Amino acid sequence: MYVEPWDRLQRETGLLTGVLRADLTTMISHGLVDVFQEEEGAPTTPFFDADNMQGFHFQSTHKGVKALALATAKEPRMMPPNDE
Repeated sequence: MYVEPWDRLQRETGLLTGVLRADLTTMISHGLVDVFQEEEGAPTTPFFDADNMQGFHFQSTHKGVKALALATAKEPRMMPPNDE
């Protein structure tokens, strides 16, 4: 929802650089994430350096938020343990 720098995304997801780059590239190409050169600014999508994504910031688009909500709604819910 917020514009996030690469290092924060990597730290919070725990993903390796190549995995995060691949995931972000896929989400960007599907219009789920916008790319920014700076935290406050206009999106640079589709022109960004995929080999140097550490220099960019990322934000979920409206389409991305809707896709996440739909995916979350379809996830199976775990039932709390029955303490009986």
